Amino acid sequence: MKAIRIYLIVFCALGLSGGSLLLSAAPSTSAITDKDVVITNTTANPVPVAIQGTASVAGNVNVANIPNVKIANSPTVQLNNSASSPLLVRDVDNPTRQAFQKDVTFTVDRGLNLCYGIAPVPSGKRLVIEYASLEAHLDGDETVPFASLLLFSPGGGQPMFQLDVQQTADPRAYRVAQQLRIYSDPDPDTVANHPISFCVQVDGTSGGSASVTAGISGYLVDVP
Repeated sequence: MKAIRIYLIVFCALGLSGGSLLLSAAPSTSAITDKDVVITNTTANPVPVAIQGTASVAGNVNVANIPNVKIANSPTVQLNNSASSPLLVRDVDNPTRQAFQKDVTFTVDRGLNLCYGIAPVPSGKRLVIEYASLEAHLDGDETVPFASLLLFSPGGGQPMFQLDVQQTADPRAYRVAQQLRIYSDPDPDTVANHPISFCVQVDGTSGGSASVTAGISGYLVDVP
C-alpha cells in the first residue's frame, strides 16, 4: 500500500507539471493592431516597382486641351528649329508695314546737276528705302559721274546718299541698281513738303541732255 501511495504522488506531480507546461505554451489571445511601415531607400538602392496599365518610356507625349504652361524663375528656354521648319515670329516694332514704290522720269541738261522730286513721305510715317534704281540714256558724249538720293533723315537735316552709277555695254547708257537700308521722315516744314529727290549730274562736251528714269521701293511704318 505504501508503494502504491508513492506512485500516486509521483503521478500527480507529473500531471501538475505537464499541465503548467501546456498552459505556458498556449498562444496569447491579445489583439495585434495595424501600424504604418516606412521604407527608406536611397537612389543607389531603390525600391523595385511594377508599372500598372499601358506606359511608354520613349516616344511622343500628347498634351490634350492645350493647357496653359507657366515657367517660374525666368529659366533659359531653347527652341530647336531648322530652316525647313522655322519658328514663326511677328515683328512687333513694325506691325503695319505699308508697301511703298515710286518712280519718275525727267531730263537733265548737259553740264547741270539736277535734283528732281520723286515722292514726299506722308505725315506720321517713316519710309524705309530698300532699293533704288536709275537709268540714264544720253544723246551725245555725255557722262553721268554722279547720282544720289536727297531726303530728310530721322535725326534732322537733308543728307545726300550717293548711288553707285555704272556704265552699261552701251556707252550712252548709265544704270543704278542698288540695295539700300536708309530712312526718311516727312519734311518738318509742312508748308513746303519737300519730297525725296534724285540728284543726277551730267557732264560732256557734246550732245544736249540725258533722259533719266529713276525709282525707289521699300515700306512705310507708323511713327508714334
